[in-house]
Amino acid sequence: MEDTISSAQTQQEQRTTTTPKKARSQRLPYFMLFLLAELWLLMRLLPNDPMVVQRIQTLGQARRQAQGEMQRRQLMRNDPRLGIRAPNIPLSQAVVASDSTRRFLGADRPSAEQPKILIFIGACSPCVLNDLKQWERLQPQWQDVKILLVGRSTPKQITDFVKSTQLTLPIIPDPQGRLAKAYNAVWVPRAYVIDRQGKITWIQKEGHLDLETVMRQASAQARGDNQ
Repeated sequence: MEDTISSAQTQQEQRTTTTPKKARSQRLPYFMLFLLAELWLLMRLLPNDPMVVQRIQTLGQARRQAQGEMQRRQLMRNDPRLGIRAPNIPLSQAVVASDSTRRFLGADRPSAEQPKILIFIGACSPCVLNDLKQWERLQPQWQDVKILLVGRSTPKQITDFVKSTQLTLPIIPDPQGRLAKAYNAVWVPRAYVIDRQGKITWIQKEGHLDLETVMRQASAQARGDNQ
């Protein structure tokens, strides 16, 4: 008799402990459905919220800028050191459109020792013409610093380009990219300032080239060297 009562009590306890577990397990799918419904609603509403959209765009832009800066830093590891003598520039191969520029490029003339801003422009094409014309207008303002361009094109291509655009800035052909490799010109345009001793004093670190500021600083440096 006592065994029967004990067995009945045990079964009752098992039913008592099992029932809440079953209830919880039955409620769990409804809770998951509720969460999924909330998530779906948020996904529908958030893209229509201007503040949320602007925040997402800002975060995406900041992430892309950070990635671009990291890539640039990695690329600049092979830059030539400041203060060393610049890799040889084949001035005699430059394509020029004026006698004054040709006289400047004469290796046996003192003017060849003027400070230079060497700019790698990639292929000579209409895509870069707007920048080239802007730089061309800057040259007369700073006569003590000369702009030299390096193009990833053949001499004939550069000659045709200069004739068709009437560009007066000298362009050095670098079709094989040897000069670009020597200077680590891993993006274009990329500029380098070379003083009258032929040493590199400045290398462009940012993607954007503010040539007017660079020329002003190089001109001030050149005047200081003359004093």
